Amino acid sequence: MNYMPQILYTDYSLVTYSGSHPVQSNGSLTNLKSGWSDEYWVSDSLVESQSLAMDFGIISGSKARNFLLIDGHNLDTCQSDGTIYLQASNNADFDSGTEDVVAIQIDLDAMTTPKPDIIFQSFTPVAKRYWRVAYYGTKQEEPRIANIIVDKSVDFQFQEKWGYKKENQLFITNENTTLDGSINNSKSQDGRLMYELDFPLQNNTFKSTLKEFLKVCRGSWQSFYFYDSSHSWIRQMLLQEDYYPVVVKKYGLNQIATLKMQSVETSTRWHDPDAFSTETGLSDDRILIDY
Repeated sequence: MNYMPQILYTDYSLVTYSGSHPVQSNGSLTNLKSGWSDEYWVSDSLVESQSLAMDFGIISGSKARNFLLIDGHNLDTCQSDGTIYLQASNNADFDSGTEDVVAIQIDLDAMTTPKPDIIFQSFTPVAKRYWRVAYYGTKQEEPRIANIIVDKSVDFQFQEKWGYKKENQLFITNENTTLDGSINNSKSQDGRLMYELDFPLQNNTFKSTLKEFLKVCRGSWQSFYFYDSSHSWIRQMLLQEDYYPVVVKKYGLNQIATLKMQSVETSTRWHDPDAFSTETGLSDDRILIDY
């Protein structure tokens, strides 16, 4: 089945992180602002109830957010029982008006291969200033998260056009010629995945959200996540260029430049949609987490 591609990102400058308990020396809260999947917030506590909170401020807090993404985590191993919730509130203490947006249930019995690295869940838009990941249960490990994004996705109106270039590998080889004329070469990494996607004309709403995304990422400076049109993978990406103009073809119809992206990592991280499920709100329906 095919879906519309999505760009998943956030403006890290607008969020303030806080933890209910002290952190380990190498697990500072500031690591969550780096955007990288190998720099962690790590709690220094094994108490049953603890949380990682996000304050989006007065202005940004009014934004309706519709997805959760967690990259780099130990959600499947830090607790032997209990539940881990994504909660939202307009009260910093979460003592009133708190909404359980997503209850993350990790099915260890269904996992026959290594754990997924990226968790993604979309939900009905919620506009609250304060959000948190709340851990309730017996701890086996101190909770840790490298990258957490709660924001509004950039949703393409149409899939990429035929003629796209996906998952082609770029290899970088260092070559050196010795004094006797011999050639020595070396390679420090596996191939990096490269993408070049063209899209049909998009409406003005998409144009505005895309421009905001480009402004926040400042071209190729900040990483983001791309959810492909098959909804079979999510990868952390960087734009290859700093300038992506939007061409207004006619009223309400806009052409974006070829979207050129490169994967942040040179290896493809494993994923399995059947490894995670969620309960949203008060519903008893089980929904698979994509990521």
